[in-house]
Amino acid sequence: MSQQSQPNDPAQQAGATPYQGFDQPGTDPQGQHGTAPGVPGEPLATKENDTVSMVLGIVSIVAAVLLGLLFGMFGGIVAIILGIIAVVLAGKAEKEGRQAKVGKITGWIGLGLGTLSVILGVIGLIFLASQGVI
Repeated sequence: MSQQSQPNDPAQQAGATPYQGFDQPGTDPQGQHGTAPGVPGEPLATKENDTVSMVLGIVSIVAAVLLGLLFGMFGGIVAIILGIIAVVLAGKAEKEGRQAKVGKITGWIGLGLGTLSVILGVIGLIFLASQGVI
């Protein structure tokens, strides 16, 4: 009764060690699972700063206009935050050698419109307070 137990996993039967292949970090040959293609171990997020900055810049413009009209300065504050993030990410993307001019421009526009929305909201509050409405 001294039979040796055989593993059920075919990889272990062939002598392979566990966690061989795609389960180990940085061993994806096609670069499709969490790392940038051709750069082992570099996270994908750093390669997408140009696109993210552009999207955030556009969203900051929309937030300044739509949310600014609907919610006053609160929409402007959201636009300012998103505009700052867009400009910072565009700067990082340009340091990586990627084109991020659109992200930087839309970020600055959103930042400016958000600031304008906050200023107009404060002026509106001051006006309403002076009229005794608030």
